Amino acid sequence: MRSPDYARTRNALLGCLGVTTLGFLVLYVAIQRLSQTTWGGQPCIHSAQAVEPLFVGDSTRLTIGQIEQGSTCGRRTPRGFRWTSSNDAIAKVTPDGWVRGRTPGAFAAIAKRHSDSLSTSGFVMPAEWKIDIEPDSATLRVGDSVSVLVRAYDKTGTPLPIVPYHLFTPEFFEATSGKKPIVNRWSWTNALEPVNVVAIDTGTTTLIGRIGSQEVTTKLRIVPRR
Repeated sequence: MRSPDYARTRNALLGCLGVTTLGFLVLYVAIQRLSQTTWGGQPCIHSAQAVEPLFVGDSTRLTIGQIEQGSTCGRRTPRGFRWTSSNDAIAKVTPDGWVRGRTPGAFAAIAKRHSDSLSTSGFVMPAEWKIDIEPDSATLRVGDSVSVLVRAYDKTGTPLPIVPYHLFTPEFFEATSGKKPIVNRWSWTNALEPVNVVAIDTGTTTLIGRIGSQEVTTKLRIVPRR
């Protein structure tokens, strides 16, 4: 026959086990609720790249999802959002998110629902277009600077309205290599005016200009200051 001390010890251990299990259950529920609060229900835009660019006469639809765990934009669609365009002359946007390109230029598509507001920038181009960069090459002394501009042109070479462009150093794409750019920045994004590139070290580098999927390059040679 087991002693009363054994029974008391067993009951105490079972009680502790029950409290521990309940504690883990409460913690699990709290984590799930926090996860839903952090990620669930936050609206996001699908396929924003579809309007970078959108061609004149073409249409595409912007849709809204919800942020899921892992910060991905899920397919669950929140209701009640209405879309508008910042410039109907460039791109017409219907309340349900259909965007139609009208004339070349930059615009923003805005979705609103009560206090929620989302937007994405885009631009419209003719079916045939190209980009160029100025200057296409330059020689600088350390400490000097040069203004670099990326522009879009139609098939006849006529400049199109200014749209956002990006400018990258080679090191921007090799961040883990340990190399540093020999100019003052790693990149310039969504620029609408000429960017100021400053030479900070000697050598040569090739800057990459980008509008949409089109790219163009300029080569910089940097020499010591005497």
